[in-house]
Amino acid sequence: FYARDTSRKIRAVQRAKGERGERVGTTIPYGYMKHPDNPKQYTPNPETAPVIKRIFEMYASGTGIDSICAALRKDRIESPSVYTFKRTGKKIGVPDMANPYCWSKKTVKQMLTNQTYVGDTVNFKTYSKSY
Repeated sequence: FYARDTSRKIRAVQRAKGERGERVGTTIPYGYMKHPDNPKQYTPNPETAPVIKRIFEMYASGTGIDSICAALRKDRIESPSVYTFKRTGKKIGVPDMANPYCWSKKTVKQMLTNQTYVGDTVNFKTYSKSY
């Protein structure tokens, strides 16, 4: 009974935070970092935000995803998984340290379709049934 009650309380707190507009996810998207004054908010990362902006500008100008990946490779920009692994030691995705500048089409496509990159707070996309 204790585990059930604790689970209900944690879910209620997470639901309340999400309904207030706070981010409840734990992973910070590539191109962002925690705001120094308010860790509940994200702010653009000065190192990686220009990469995200470039990806969106290239796509908006009609450049295809394959060409975007090739341009990032050519300019030797580290992939998000390698960048995160080097900075934090956390493995997000599969960092290929032998080929750190290899951008996959899947990564670029996910960035272009992710609402977080246009400044929206997205919560409760998935649900896990509580047993």
